[in-house]
This record gives sequence, structure tokens and C-alpha cells, in this order.
Amino acid sequence: MRIISKYIIITYFFINDNLFEASHYSLSSGSLEIIYETSSTDLIPSESIVSLLPPSSFEYTSFYSQSTKTLIPLPKEESKFERFRRGIKYSKVLVGREVREETERRGGGGEEEEKVEGEGILRKSLSLLSLSSVLGSSLSERQTEKSVITTFLKNSIMSSGKSSNALFVAGPPGCGKTATVLNVIDNLFTLRSLGSLPSFSFLVINAMSLRTPYDAYTSLWRSVSGKVCNPVEASAGLDKWFGKKEGEKNVMVLLLDEMDYLVTRKQTVLYDLFDWPGRVTVNKLCIIGIANTINLPERLLPRVQSRLGLLRVTFQAYNVEQMKSILKTRLREVECFEDGAVEFAARKTVGLSGDCRRAFLVCAEAVKGVIDRVRAEKELGKEDISYTVKVRDVVNAVRGMTDVPQLQSLRCCSDFDALVVVSAASLLSSTGREEGGIGVEELRQKMSAVAAALGDSAFLPIPSFPELLQILNRLNDCRMIILETPKNQSMRLAAAGTSGVWPLVFLNVDVYDVLDVLVQTKHRKLAEKNLRRI
Repeated sequence: MRIISKYIIITYFFINDNLFEASHYSLSSGSLEIIYETSSTDLIPSESIVSLLPPSSFEYTSFYSQSTKTLIPLPKEESKFERFRRGIKYSKVLVGREVREETERRGGGGEEEEKVEGEGILRKSLSLLSLSSVLGSSLSERQTEKSVITTFLKNSIMSSGKSSNALFVAGPPGCGKTATVLNVIDNLFTLRSLGSLPSFSFLVINAMSLRTPYDAYTSLWRSVSGKVCNPVEASAGLDKWFGKKEGEKNVMVLLLDEMDYLVTRKQTVLYDLFDWPGRVTVNKLCIIGIANTINLPERLLPRVQSRLGLLRVTFQAYNVEQMKSILKTRLREVECFEDGAVEFAARKTVGLSGDCRRAFLVCAEAVKGVIDRVRAEKELGKEDISYTVKVRDVVNAVRGMTDVPQLQSLRCCSDFDALVVVSAASLLSSTGREEGGIGVEELRQKMSAVAAALGDSAFLPIPSFPELLQILNRLNDCRMIILETPKNQSMRLAAAGTSGVWPLVFLNVDVYDVLDVLVQTKHRKLAEKNLRRI
């Protein structure tokens, strides 16, 4: 987002929980001074947008659908003000309304105001623990990786000749890969505004949110040209754009998140995206690819490996001390957590997955539990109310997160049900995908390998194809898995990298929860052999 003079120029922005794509037409003339600029996502209350500029000089061109995970164009016949009202309509929560309600609650007298202030600290801690607030923030435990990424980007942006303009970043989920890169980009934008770095543009493509891998062409072409077209035309336009030898110099920094979702049979998309950075042209592309699979380059075709290069940054999972440091740094503005509560959340998370996002969720659930307790005690007229999050609150939060119906069903599932779930979880772990569909035949092959390696007669012989479909339908009924049939083959390839006519299998429980639950059942050996803790 960039604020110029009293006007605002935004490519994408959030109105609370909804992502919008926007266009702005400046009404002023002459040179405009850049007041503020950031590459991170900013949560702007709708009232603030109105105060920054009149709706008559601003329009929304499309909004982000939470159900389809795509940008939906808005009707062109609507006026700009009607589009603004539509933006308000699609907002799930109006922040301004919450602020007004908080102000009204604070107006009841001194003693009541002090009580609300205590609960307000808890609500502030919830906002600090939200996952959206972490992206782009500095992670103190990733200074080494941050230094390497900064050096790479500076050299790539400033270099005029042929150099290594591709970097591969890998590591387990939730270890700060994306947050670190976005924080580096924020710092580079600051250097650019000070004149210490040449001009460059920045684009994020999360491959997991694309309908098909080939939509990456469309997203990149729209960023460099402002035009929207189909992937075939976009690919041709990009090839010509990154082949220009004369003209004004342009540098594009592309963050390709979840890049393993772009792997297709011929791997054409990845080949093109990593081939363009190696060209010596006036339009330069610097690309950072992020994936959870550390050995992803070795799984690619040789021609793609050669384009990817040898520059890599590997993020290790957090240890207990690092996780404690991250949580304490995040919560330093509010003193509502006991040291023991933070340490317990850190140890519980590191012992299971090492995913800092899970630690944030655990702490957030603990805060919500304290808020509910405080409100209940207020209704009972209790005077000595504690606003501190204690160890028992974190314990209850962990228990509540693992007490969902799906996991309750998993605790008492049959042998073949456990084999299906463990095989699906193992496939997701081995491919590095946090989400994604699995083909039925692919799942059955994995079940065969898992059962054979275990050598337990309880899992042999594995179910036949019709029997497996019955098991999948039963697991789908209890929402342990979700069966979906993509509309076309391209969507199937994007979701699972496989073709066929049968539904795709989506695991509806966390991989680490599967391990955590099954180690307490008779299927402990099955889970421990095929699923591992980070």
C-alpha cells in the first residue's frame, strides 16, 4: 500500500477479512510526495478509507471470495460509490463498530473502566497473536536466514549483468519462511524510498490459492502489464517481456510461495518462471521460491534443476528456547501471560510440530478461555478477578483443540480407518503440502506400502478398491476426510497432480494431530513408524 499526498494507491488491500483489488484515479496534478509505503498487508477499517480519500476518486475492481479463493470482478455498471458500499457489505466485521462499542462500555464510571481495561488487554493480546499480524513482522530467531536473503535480493536488484537471480527457501511448515522474506522486502522498500536501492516492484504468488498452476502466468502478466488474459497469452507476453533488450529498465521481485503446488507432469510452469531470471534483458526478474519440501529441487526434472540453481536457504524447526523467545517478543506489549504458561505452550508445540503458528493458536485459545471466565465471574458479581493467562488455561486450550469430533472419532477408529488416515497424512508430509487432494489410487498404493512395511496382519491384505471407496465415504460422513470431485482435469492436476475420474481425498485433520491422537491408541506403532515429529 502506498499513500501519496492525501490520496492512496492500493493494488490489493483488506477491508477487515476480505481482500480487494483496487484502482485509483488521482484528482490532483503535479508531483506527489510519497508519505508512506509498505509491501505488507494492512488491515484498514472501512471508516479510515473514507477519511483518507473520497469514494468518488477510488474504486474497487474485484473482491476476494473466501469460498472460491479467487478474485471476483465487480459489475462494471455500478457506480464507484456503490462499489464502495459493496465493499462494506462483504466485510465480515466492522472494526469501527467494535471501537464504538468499546467506547460505550468504557463510559460507565471509573471502577467499571478499570475492569474493561483488563479485558481490553486480553483482546489486544488476541490481535497480537493473530496469524495475519505475524506476516511481514521481524522474527528475532531468523537473523542468519534474513541476512542471506537480504544479500541475495540486494545483489539481484542492483546487478545489471547475468547473475544468480533465483533463490530456493525450504523448511518445515510454520518456521517463519514467508514472514522472514516479507520482512526483508519491507526493509528493502525503506532503502528504496531513501534512494539507497534502485526502484523495483514486488509480487507475491501463493500457488496454493491458484485455480491451476498455469494461472501463475496470468498473475505475473497482470502485474507487469496491467492486462488480464488467459494463461497461454500471458505466457507468450511474459516471454516477450523478459526478452526485451532495449528500453527502460524494470526489476520485478517475485515471491513464489508454496511452489510445490506448481509441479505439473512436464513442469513447464516452473521451468519458465526460473528460466526468465537468467536472461540478460532490460526487464529483470528476481524470484524466491518457498516450499516445505527440502529436497524438492532433486525431485524436479534436470532442465528445471539447472534453472533453479544452487542458492538455497534452509529453515530449521524452532526449538523450545526459540519458540519461547518468539512468544515473549510477540506479547511484550501486554503482560497477561505467566512465564510458565508461555513455556508450556512452547514445549507443547515444539514437542509436536515446531510450527510457531500452532503456538500462536494455542495461546489465542487460552486467552479466549480467560475472557470467557472473566465475563462469567463478572456476571456472578465477583470482585477479585484475575486477567492473567495461567498454565491451566493453556492446558485447557490444548485439550479443547484436540477434542474436536473428528479427533474423537479417530481415537476409536478401526484398523483400516487408521491405515487410510495415516497413509493420507504420510503422503501430505512426504510431499511437503500442508493441504491438497490425494488421488484414490495413489492413496491405495501408499496404504499397500505402509501395510507391507509394518507387517501386521491386522492391516493385510489391504482393502480392495470398492472396499476402500466405502471406507472413504464413511470417513467423509464423520468429516475426518473430505471427498471432492474437481470440475476439470486442470483443477485436478493443480490440487493433486493426478488425473482420473474418482474424487480427491482431502485430510480434514492436522497431520500432527493424527500422530498425537494415535500414539495413545492401539495404532501407536502404525503412527510412529509413518509419521514423525519435527
